[in-house]
Amino acid sequence: MPISTYLKYFSLFSILLLMKANLALPSYLIGQIINITSQSPTLEGLGNLLNYLLLSTLVTIIISPFFTYFFEQEVQINVETKSRTLFSQLIRKPFSHFKRLEIGSLASKFERGLGSYEQFINLSVSRGLPLAIELFALGCAIIFFSGWLTFTLVVFVLMIATMIKTLIIRLRRPHISRVNEAEDEILDQIVGVFSGIRTIQSNRVEGFFEKRLAPFFENYRQATVSLAVSRSVFDGVAIATHSLISLSIITLFIFYLFPEQHSDAGQLVTALLLSASLTRAFTGLLDVYRLLDQSREDFSALKGILDHEEKLTGVSQVLNQVLEELAKPNVNTIAVIGRSGQGKTILLDTLAGLLTPTSVSHLSSNYLEQNNFVFSGSVYENLSLGKKMDNDWLTSQIDKVGLSSRLTLDSELQGNGQNLSGGEKRRLCFLRAYIHSPELLLLDEPTTGLDSETGQGLWEIIFSLLEPQTKLVVVTHDSSYLDHFDKVITLD
Repeated sequence: MPISTYLKYFSLFSILLLMKANLALPSYLIGQIINITSQSPTLEGLGNLLNYLLLSTLVTIIISPFFTYFFEQEVQINVETKSRTLFSQLIRKPFSHFKRLEIGSLASKFERGLGSYEQFINLSVSRGLPLAIELFALGCAIIFFSGWLTFTLVVFVLMIATMIKTLIIRLRRPHISRVNEAEDEILDQIVGVFSGIRTIQSNRVEGFFEKRLAPFFENYRQATVSLAVSRSVFDGVAIATHSLISLSIITLFIFYLFPEQHSDAGQLVTALLLSASLTRAFTGLLDVYRLLDQSREDFSALKGILDHEEKLTGVSQVLNQVLEELAKPNVNTIAVIGRSGQGKTILLDTLAGLLTPTSVSHLSSNYLEQNNFVFSGSVYENLSLGKKMDNDWLTSQIDKVGLSSRLTLDSELQGNGQNLSGGEKRRLCFLRAYIHSPELLLLDEPTTGLDSETGQGLWEIIFSLLEPQTKLVVVTHDSSYLDHFDKVITLD
């Protein structure tokens, strides 16, 4: 880290320390003002004290916004870097782990994980550190202006409050987990419902799904209520702490310090104001701890995904058969057919190296999945996937799959290809798999959802564009083109 960065952090810390030390000054000045107004008929020195009080307030008002800007800038840079790192780790996790996760649940866990990290940084740096410094400055001020006896009394009450609040925080953890789980369940259900909204509305069964989701909303309500109750108890302890400290200080001054002439009314006011500020800072610090504990619970689900390691469970007999056929020089195209649920898509996932830590084939592969993946962006971006490609060559490939009349490289596509027909999406996605020159081209139900004429056209495009050095494995229910394959494997 360059020395300029250290100097910047040191400057920010020094300003923060001075700002927090300045918080103790008004309490002392107010105490002195009370002494002058009650003891001095001429009110000598009152003007200076009022000017000092005004100056102290103005310093805080003027410096605070500038400090917050630079301080928050550093915090958000850290959050941005961490967010990118987490996404980079998540997107590189084994595909098999994502297969077990609902999209809604995954999105919820990722959003909550990023939010919890941002909250962790904001709480620990933006709130926790300033409050800790403020606590130290106010503690020193109480010792200096009100004595060790007052300070010891305040610390004793705060220690009792700490033990009670720490216990409450530990008891809250199961409630936090329950709320998070309830949120994930609701999001899973909502994503599932809206993915089939056409079917739901065409059958007029909105009421059925409203009833179906009702228990999930009820579960979430119950979870949040129990969490809110624990929060109210936590806040109640804070109020009781402040009242108990004020009562203890008043008792100390009235029954001990005043009779012994160790103090006056101004010092009592100073002690009460400083202890109130100290209690507020201490309560804020414990609240930061509570929120940090909640952030840890929120982050745990995302951490579980990032830390999960997949284990190779072995390859199937059919996979071995496919690999044997691929090794034969006279076999370039293989069709795999069979009933639904026989593991045909899993076979392709394995061949693509998505389910195993190492590839089961020595061939470089590319994959046309059954669900057409089209994202918001240009045709060029959807085809190249960030790789540098020649525009003229890519345009000629678009023409070969019959899309040049509809699309150019600059054409903007909507999310999920909403502005394309089913056949156009399928041809575009096939082209993306094909143009990256794989040694092994994997196609999962390439003609599914297409009418016979469109499907026939796609088969013709696939076989006409297939390079001699490229081997092809297709999972399909379409038997109309099986006689064009070198080998047909049936899953029983």
